[in-house]
Amino acid sequence: MSYFTKGPWEIEYDEEYGNHTIRMGTALENRGNFEPQHEIGYEHGCWVDEDEGEEYPGNRQAKEARANALLIASAPDMFETLQRVLLFITNGRENGYIQMPDADSGDSALETPNIIRKALAKAQGLGDKA
Repeated sequence: MSYFTKGPWEIEYDEEYGNHTIRMGTALENRGNFEPQHEIGYEHGCWVDEDEGEEYPGNRQAKEARANALLIASAPDMFETLQRVLLFITNGRENGYIQMPDADSGDSALETPNIIRKALAKAQGLGDKA
């Protein structure tokens, strides 16, 4: 069971203030009636010195803010994908379609189901309990 607002989550970009706003749930369904839940902003000063070709911190922050907003907005899709991958691995092993390496092989693939379980638990606020 997931405890976050199910997707889709959308990103809006405010050119005037340079903020990335993430809308989900009621803020997406009732645009204008509810404030968005998350806003990712950054310090301004987003310019590049044309002569020197230097990128100033504000420009870097703008790129990071957008990357962070994209990552956050994709969280419901990634959560669902991990659930499906875990189910695929589990069913594949049980039905003989997927053969895992021997336990003593040291193959990192052995840890894949546990890594997925830990990531899903973390997303649900359960820490990294698998």
